[in-house]
Amino acid sequence: MKYIIVKDDFGTEQPLVSSEILGHKDMAGHKPVVSAGFCGFNAEGHYVTASVWGDSTTLNVKSRPEDAALLERMLRS
Repeated sequence: MKYIIVKDDFGTEQPLVSSEILGHKDMAGHKPVVSAGFCGFNAEGHYVTASVWGDSTTLNVKSRPEDAALLERMLRS
């Protein structure tokens, strides 16, 4: 799966996740992008962990280790 982290109107970082069919640039639209790459999820019981890697060549940004925590928080909300 592909993901990007964008800043919302309040400056809060928000993750967006999509299948690999949609490009990182298409996901971003006109939002400011902080990071982007690829992600995977692993479920054990009721807990899901995320892993991130890679980058977006179209947006010229990389994934960050802290992005995994943002993706996990998104799943818990």
